[in-house]
Amino acid sequence: MFSELFTGTTIHSATSDHWEDVTGGAGYSKPTGAKGGKDASIADFDANKPTKSTREHLFMRYSPLVERYLITHNYETINNVKKWKCVLTQRTDIQKNCDAKFKKFKEISNQSVQTKNNLIKEYKSQCKKADEQHSKNKEDSTVQMKYFNASMKDKLRNDKYPEYANIMTAI
Repeated sequence: MFSELFTGTTIHSATSDHWEDVTGGAGYSKPTGAKGGKDASIADFDANKPTKSTREHLFMRYSPLVERYLITHNYETINNVKKWKCVLTQRTDIQKNCDAKFKKFKEISNQSVQTKNNLIKEYKSQCKKADEQHSKNKEDSTVQMKYFNASMKDKLRNDKYPEYANIMTAI
């Protein structure tokens, strides 16, 4: 009624069942959502549902409230504003289905982004571990090469050529 009085358009889908009833809350219903811990899935939707809605053509000049005021005060300029054409799309069950699908698709998108972020964190962690292991192996190989070079020089100085040949063959 408020919308019709102030704007001249009637809202057909407006309900008050989500408001608390003054007599004790009998008309109050909590919104339901996918917050129950279940993962969202595209398979939850029926692709065969219609998505087209009806559109209503309106011709507006003043809201009924303003027009009544102008008429009761006998303004001469009441006809100065020309009517303009407005196309009104009423909210129907089809739009509610579209809104539910959009909400579910947004949840799916958010879950995908969260999964991507978790995989990136895991990848970076594995790369860090691999880099640390590579650095450790490089340090160990440097120590081993120093030991090997010192051992080679010692064996060559002490005329232990057969031992040196065995080491070279083993490598």
